Amino acid sequence: MKKKFVMNRDRYFSTGMAVFSIIVLCLTTQIKPTFGSISGSDPGSKAFPAGIAILLLLSSIGKFITCNKPDEKPFVEGKEGWFRILSVLLLLLLYTVLMKYIGFIICSFAGTALLLWIMRGHRRIPVYTCILYPAALTAVLYFLFNNILQVIMPVGQLWKAIL
Repeated sequence: MKKKFVMNRDRYFSTGMAVFSIIVLCLTTQIKPTFGSISGSDPGSKAFPAGIAILLLLSSIGKFITCNKPDEKPFVEGKEGWFRILSVLLLLLLYTVLMKYIGFIICSFAGTALLLWIMRGHRRIPVYTCILYPAALTAVLYFLFNNILQVIMPVGQLWKAIL
């Protein structure tokens, strides 16, 4: 029995991601090497975005090929779903703006806790989960960026003024 081709949400999304990854691949050709004059070429400045774009392209092609089921339910269900999407977008905007003033640690903890509360829907989440998960995620990200990748995380103007 031959499978019928179904264009569903996953296929639309994977098509969009494939187009996006091709655009990123084209834009990586415009990146100038940082240390090109020393060693002749610098793969570092182009390699990371190109590698991520290739992985994204391959995964979007794989998702497009393997997803053949029709959509079972709508992507956004009613006003509550749209309110949740708008809330997440507003939270991400506030997170990026407040990071400069409050700093990474407090913004990430509060942002993750609020995101968890917004995305829970009608499910009940224990209070300790709403505290431990954001704390653990913030600590792991801070350690990863600050100690391993050695990226200076924003302290925040408020803390700079106090300290």
